[in-house]
Formats: sequence, C-alpha cells, structure tokens
Amino acid sequence: MTSLLLYIGSLIFLYTVALINLDYVSAYYAQAAGLDYGLSLSDNGFELSLAGFNHKLRILLEAVIQKIAKFEVKPDRFSVIKETVTKAYQNNKFQQPHEQATNYCSLVLQDQIWPWTEELDALSHLEAEDLANFVPLLLSRTFVECYIAGNVEKDEAESMVKHIEDVLFTDSKPICRPLFPSQFLTNRVTELGTGMKHFYYQEGSNSSDENSALVHYIQVHKDEFSMNSKLQLFELIAKQDTFHQLRTIEQLGYITSLSLSNVSGVYGVQFIIQSSVKGPGHIDSRVESLLKDLESKFYNMSDEEFKSNVTNLIDMKLEKDKNLDEESWFYWAEIQTGTLKFNRIDAEVAALRLLKKDELIDFFDEYIKVDAPNKKSLSICVYGNQHLKEMRNDKDKIPSTSIEIEDIVCFRKSQPLYGSLFHKLTQQFNGRVGNLALLTKSVSRIGKIYTVDHSQTLTTLDNDTYYAQVAGLQCGLSLVGFNHKLRIEKLDALSFLKAEDLANFVPMLLSRTFVECYIAGVNIIPVVDIYTNTTFIYQNDILYLNLY
Repeated sequence: MTSLLLYIGSLIFLYTVALINLDYVSAYYAQAAGLDYGLSLSDNGFELSLAGFNHKLRILLEAVIQKIAKFEVKPDRFSVIKETVTKAYQNNKFQQPHEQATNYCSLVLQDQIWPWTEELDALSHLEAEDLANFVPLLLSRTFVECYIAGNVEKDEAESMVKHIEDVLFTDSKPICRPLFPSQFLTNRVTELGTGMKHFYYQEGSNSSDENSALVHYIQVHKDEFSMNSKLQLFELIAKQDTFHQLRTIEQLGYITSLSLSNVSGVYGVQFIIQSSVKGPGHIDSRVESLLKDLESKFYNMSDEEFKSNVTNLIDMKLEKDKNLDEESWFYWAEIQTGTLKFNRIDAEVAALRLLKKDELIDFFDEYIKVDAPNKKSLSICVYGNQHLKEMRNDKDKIPSTSIEIEDIVCFRKSQPLYGSLFHKLTQQFNGRVGNLALLTKSVSRIGKIYTVDHSQTLTTLDNDTYYAQVAGLQCGLSLVGFNHKLRIEKLDALSFLKAEDLANFVPMLLSRTFVECYIAGVNIIPVVDIYTNTTFIYQNDILYLNLY
C-alpha cells in the first residue's frame, strides 16, 4: 500500500505540473489582464490559487476548471515535463546541508512523505499513458474546499463555488463523486519518546560540500492555545540569545536560527545551524550548553522583564495584516490543517494576558531544558566532507539512554502517532450535496479496486483449478489487511467500476511490490493401496504468499 501511495504521489505531481504548462497562450492573456493562477501539490491532493481583478477572476476560474475537467495528456509535452521534473528531483542532491537536515527531520516526523530518491525512481518508470489512465481515477472521488476573499460579494462567491460543483459533480456524466467519509486522508505526526533523545546521522548528499548542518528539534505539544502561547513566548525570549551566543560569539556558522515548528498541528521549536567550522556533534553539544545557560535567564527574569516580553508578543500578534495576502494565508492555513480555529489570535492573546511568570518557568522545566522529564528531542546531523571522519566518533558517544535512528522508515513505523486534527472539518461544515461548500477539503481518491469486498476476489483459475484439485492441490486468493466493515461505501464504489478501470489499475497495483513467503511441510500421510496392499507416504505441503 505504501508503494502504491508513492507511485500515486509521483503521478499527482506530474498532473499538477502538466496542468500548469497546459496552455501558455491563455496564461499570457490572463497575466496581461492583471490575473494570475498557480497550481501546486498539497498534503492530500492539489491546490489551485487565483488572484487579480475581481471582474475578470470568474472568467479565469471557468477557464482553469474546464482545463482540469477536460485534461488530456499530450505525449510530446509529457516528455518535456517529465524531464523537467526529473531534473528538479536530481537537483535535490545539491541542496544546502541545512535543507537536507530539515528534510530528514520531516521524514522522521511525517507519516505520509517519502525520500526524494524513491520518488525519483518511481518517476523514472512513468509514461504518458500512466498519467492518462490515472487522472480519471484521481478525480473519481473528490472533496473540494474554497476560500474567497477581497472585493467579492457573498452571492458572487457562492456562484463561483456553484460553477465548480456544476462542472465537476452535477454534469450528466460527472467527473467527480463525493468522497466517502472513510476516504478522508489525515496527516499524522510521529510522537517521539518522552524523556528521550533521538539522533540521526547522515553523510551530506553533495560530496564536494564542506558544510555540515544540525537540526535540533524539540517536540512539545498538540495544538492548544495556552501551550502555544507559552512556547511562542519562550521562542521570543530565547531567539536573541541563540543568535548572539552561537553566531556572534562562537561563530559556528552564518546560518543560525531558532524558530517555532508546527507540523500538522504538533508544535515544537528547532535550532538550525550550518557550519564549515565545526561538525554537527560539536554543534549539538553547544545547543545543549545554550539551553543550560537559558535556565539562569528564565529563573532570574524580573517581573518587569517578563511583562515586557509578554507585551511585545501581544503587540506582534495584534499587528494588522499588511495586505490581503497575509490575511488570506492565515485563514487558508487553518482550513488546510483542518483546525478551523479562526479566533486563534484573540484566544492566544487572551491566554498570554493570563500567563504568569511561574507558569512559563514550569513549562520550560517540564518540556525544554536539558533533561526535562517530558522533553522529546531529535538531533539530525548532516556531515560535510570536512567533518565526515567525526561521524563514527559522534555515534560512539551517544548515551545509552538515547536512541540512534538507523532506518527512518522502520523507526517511524515503530512509534505512536499523534491524533489528527482534520476530523473537525467534516463535523462543522456541510455542502449542498454533502461534498462542496465555501469551506471543504480537496482530497484525492486512491486505489478504488481496494473497495471490492474480499468475497469478490478472484478465486478460480478455470480449468487449471480443476486439474490442480484432481492432483491433490488447492489454491485461494484473498485481500490482506483491509477493513471489510464499510460495506455500504464499498458497494457504492463497486457499482461504478468498469472493466477498463481494473485493466488500468492492475499495472499500477503491481508496479511496486514486496513479496514474502512461508513454505512448510505440514504432516506425513500414509496411504494404503487396497489392490496391492502397498503403503505410500505422501507429504502434505503448504505455501503462503503475500504481495504488498
């Protein structure tokens, strides 16, 4: 199933790039009229953005939606796009070390992302016909959400959404059907071990780069206003000291930062340092030393200094958006993550006004400081060519109470996951057909053949099965590891399937496969021939085969 999602992710990427490059002439005229549009991948599908003068925006929307609905793969353009995307993936090898470290951190924490090397390999096997066969499958079950802001009346906004619904969902032969509740994809985050330090060591992908990098990540809590405010206040107070100590005094590297981290609603802080002077192991020890120094800063903070920091953070939060883009990004981020906490700023400001200095110190002692009881930390170390020899020594110095991550995928699978925040979306908003509203969610439907009930799986091989049974052999085929309880949804999905859907899907299903076998001799069976009174010994063998 994971390999199938990887394959599908590459196809969605090609689809979005192909849509962007579909009509250069229309794009030129749109830009000349003061309009612009963009298409990009999102966590669970793809995202379309349009901007420009309101009296022409509807025209651009209709044109782009029509391109999505009537999408055709042109083999000559596909070859050009595939080459462009392939080169973009290959350029990842030459990323800055701190970017590589950040990517490794995302691989550890996020449940549904894959290494770029695997995506590149999947991309290399894709052809134009694969994309042509995939697009109807991609759009067959869809959930759309919209955010419209600016000089647009409510009726006009609803009319735009209604047009999308008419084109995609209510045509005589609809391209899309409403997404089943069980098909909503959610973003889950790996929960690091409480009170544990985790380390991951990796050689830089560019062997000629002398820079090394460290990402020291501290995972703290799931989205909650009071905890958010404490973490933001810690970051505000510690940020200046971090730069001053690690960049100005110790001069570890030009790239030195402390920032907040929000991974699908799980909050934390991360130190990012890139250096050609010192290796990641040494830099990590200096981050720990900085956290030790911050203890005295927090413990000795005066009431006036605390109030001043709180006031500064409140002023930053209440600062008005400079333009429509800033305002829109705030609301769209709430929609994308599914949290829908549009009162976030006011709620966090209210929490800050009630916050006391002792509560901030208790928060620091419990989650941030060195050896805090509930601290969850992850150090990603990427080594440049100058510090590669230090990697073995750094590994040997890992304390016995800490965990070295040798295989990211295996580690991620072994860890619990934070609950998703996305479910709140379907509880609070309903569209006209249970599918579309001004706030909805765009999620791609994947693998519709998996909705076939296990009792419908192929179990006969025509005449071959008969002769096998005569020879004392039996065979059976069944689905493994799928939920068979959602029978109403599966029956509905099954009713729309055609022979060509199965024919197009099987190559995708088998494109990336892992096979495991179990073979054993079960028992020895003596058989007596009543005519010759001779005893024959037969061994009854069995074979199980799983394909993932």
